[in-house]
Amino acid sequence: MRSLAFLIVLLAACGQAGSPPPAAPTALTDPGETVITDRSQPAAAVGKTVTIIGPQTRTKQPTVHGVDVDGDYALSDRTVIVRGVLREMVVTEVDPTVAGRGPGTYYAVVDPATGELARTALHEE
Repeated sequence: MRSLAFLIVLLAACGQAGSPPPAAPTALTDPGETVITDRSQPAAAVGKTVTIIGPQTRTKQPTVHGVDVDGDYALSDRTVIVRGVLREMVVTEVDPTVAGRGPGTYYAVVDPATGELARTALHEE
């Protein structure tokens, strides 16, 4: 009976809201790379080499976990993987002469070889 109660408490603690999501398998990444598998994680990885795994949005500017990517429309709504350096852009005011998202903090994953948005690929599990 005691072990059952302990197991229930342990499972409840593991599933609490606010807990970070489980990390992706390390075999997919190089040592020293940060793996992003949740929308709450990009802010802590700015300037680092990252691997992002998640669903690609079906939007004009595709994103994965809120991070701008160079995504093929055919991969929309599918789980993709993308690697690069995570960049942050802070927009402080609206410029009426430029179409944009408005004020806020935005993230993008950039291919270090080209300086352009990194391209997504289908994530095969």
